[in-house]
Amino acid sequence: MLVILLIYFENNANSKIEVGNDKTKNNQTVSVKSDSNVATDKSIADKKAASDLDARITALGDINNLTLDKASDVQTTRKDFEALTSDQKNL
Repeated sequence: MLVILLIYFENNANSKIEVGNDKTKNNQTVSVKSDSNVATDKSIADKKAASDLDARITALGDINNLTLDKASDVQTTRKDFEALTSDQKNL
């Protein structure tokens, strides 16, 4: 098994390895994440951040009907929008 992992990593230099304990079997488990998996995880997180903020903007209602009682919500939402990365803003 170790030889297979070593060969795999020689061929996939950008891979990351995570080692942990499987509490149900008392065996050590190894999971391999390649950079493409990390990129996919980031993409999913970016989409979630953009989607969550989009839902909050929609919940504010029609921009022409905003009132002062929503001022705090608008300010918080604007601050959170500004905190998004450019990739998240483009989603």
